Amino acid sequence: MKAIKFAVLLAAVFVAATCIGSAGAGSNTSAPTVDLSTNQAVTNYLTSLGIDPTGVVIQRGARNYAGPSCPGTGWTCTTSTKVVQVAQPGGQNQVACGAGANVIPDSDLTSALTQSQVDQLVSASALARPFSNCTALQAGGAQTNTSRCVMRDSPEPSATQDCTIIQPGTEDDPSASNRAFVLEVADQNTGPEQHASQHARIEQTATAGARNFAHVIQSIKQSTKIGTAQTQQGDQQACESQNSQAGNEFSQVIQSLAQKERAQGSPTQQQNAAFEQKQCSAPAIASMANTFAAVDQESGSGALESHVNQSHNLDARAANATAGSQTQGTPPPDGGIQGKVFQNSTGTAKSFGLQNEDQNLAGNSPTITQKQFGPLTCCATQGSNPNDDARIAQMSSQSAVTSSLPMGDLSSAVATPNALQETLLQGNFETTGDGQITHKAKQNGGSDTASCPPGEIPTEEGVACSLTTFGVNGVFFAEFPPACGEGFFFDPTTGQCEPFD
Repeated sequence: MKAIKFAVLLAAVFVAATCIGSAGAGSNTSAPTVDLSTNQAVTNYLTSLGIDPTGVVIQRGARNYAGPSCPGTGWTCTTSTKVVQVAQPGGQNQVACGAGANVIPDSDLTSALTQSQVDQLVSASALARPFSNCTALQAGGAQTNTSRCVMRDSPEPSATQDCTIIQPGTEDDPSASNRAFVLEVADQNTGPEQHASQHARIEQTATAGARNFAHVIQSIKQSTKIGTAQTQQGDQQACESQNSQAGNEFSQVIQSLAQKERAQGSPTQQQNAAFEQKQCSAPAIASMANTFAAVDQESGSGALESHVNQSHNLDARAANATAGSQTQGTPPPDGGIQGKVFQNSTGTAKSFGLQNEDQNLAGNSPTITQKQFGPLTCCATQGSNPNDDARIAQMSSQSAVTSSLPMGDLSSAVATPNALQETLLQGNFETTGDGQITHKAKQNGGSDTASCPPGEIPTEEGVACSLTTFGVNGVFFAEFPPACGEGFFFDPTTGQCEPFD
């Protein structure tokens, strides 16, 4: 059957409701007053943020430091991983939580990182079993708030990593800044069952022309050769909220998940076949995706820049298999990858979203049951500068094959005739400037590309576009059918929901 392709253009009111309404993002750029004058006030504020105040160390000094290497005389220091720092006017707050946090250079905190730099950071030091939580609240009259959170987990089969950075104010100075850097790495290679969960929360408020910088890097690598019942699960969440009266704001979120399973005999292999519900308080939004990022940038007149780069690489192979099952992902729209970006300033706003899902299954038997699901969704909403720009690129590749050769050599592999492949790519933007969405999708039976523009529609504020690519077993459509119930999938040949087996 010939692939079908066309852009689905939704009315501006729908795009706005989907993006703005779900986030609750507002246009208020005034700096809220935070009362941290007493220990009880600190407790009250932490509780209002949903943070347990138990065990928090409170620092009140001209220069406050939390970490393994106290800078010296004149600094108030602690090694606690849960701190509240209240600096005197013109002072500094610094947090280095986790092994290697204190050696991350300042230049990495204030500029976009290349892929090479990210790779170096991810592999910079030996993995070690860390504490599971870092919490930092930095406020007062600090000239600079700087917080680095680094977590590198050992190869154990379970890992939970959580970094929370709250920076509710800086000096009334254009050279002042909030700087937040989160690096979470999980590298698992033991046991037949592996699970990693990573969470990052950053909330920044800058006064006058002070600036906000935020980086989140999350990396999960899972590999197993043990047993025939293998399960790998990865969940990533990044919530970022930046607010400035007139300052510039920069955000970079990089999330990567790589899973590899190798089995001998008839397997039950699962990769990301479940998901955890995720919830961001700022911006206020929920998600059912395995990898999720939400970024909200607000400034009265500052320039805004956001980068969201998300990728999944799933690979499962079974040698000597006469039966069994292999499953990657969950039926769309749940699971997979999701990004949300909201920007509002009279200054220029630029948003760059890149999502890539690569799924591969291989078995020695054509009777092995193979299922692949890969939803990708990404949204950008901007206002109110005519030079705003939103760029979204989404790519999905699914391969399910059988081969008589060892699983290390798939040169003669052929597509599995009874494999179920289902993917969904959804991108939409609303902007006062310009935007572009590109889709590339590939399955055993075919491939598809789509883009927008053409297809933008004018709105009162600017332009909007929504682009959908839905594929089932190599047949592609430009709309997502009604959701099928659990245990069913949409069959394009019948136009009905059919049972998996």
